[in-house]
Amino acid sequence: MASRITAWMLAAALAMVALVPGMAAANETNGEPAIVDGKINLLEWDRTNEGWGVLRGAIVGFTFESFTVEDVDDTSPGGIVVRLIDTRQRTVAAVSLRERAFTDSSLTDRTKLTAPIDSVWGSWDYDADGYWTQANNQQINGGNCERIVAAEVTVQLTRDRDPVSATFGGVTGSCADIRG
Repeated sequence: MASRITAWMLAAALAMVALVPGMAAANETNGEPAIVDGKINLLEWDRTNEGWGVLRGAIVGFTFESFTVEDVDDTSPGGIVVRLIDTRQRTVAAVSLRERAFTDSSLTDRTKLTAPIDSVWGSWDYDADGYWTQANNQQINGGNCERIVAAEVTVQLTRDRDPVSATFGGVTGSCADIRG
């Protein structure tokens, strides 16, 4: 009986690693470009004073290792794509980097970024934000908020280098925070 329980626990642990690929590997870079220290925070963030509106959704924060914003290919939309993933490995919501968002920017040496992912209850103005875009059909809604378990960040690099991608979990905050 004890061996069955042990086998079941091992199978569950392996399944969890398979369901969230890259979760363990996200912090092992070996000097190669990588995305590390990812965090997902569900919240309401009022930035109407800056003209951006109210974010009711998630802020996904992440850090680049062994590269900077200057190495991100922003010559076309989608140089960075941030997706929130649910328990069934489906995309719940997503944002992508605007074309030329970092061109002529003072952020070129930056290694830490945050991506705002608004919900249907928010009023975030992505045009005023200037860096990110979000399709209306890629918003968090009441039916999918509780199932968010991970974020996937994919970065296209310049000079024909392979894209860098990482998936990480650890959601803080609550859906009640974004429903207001």
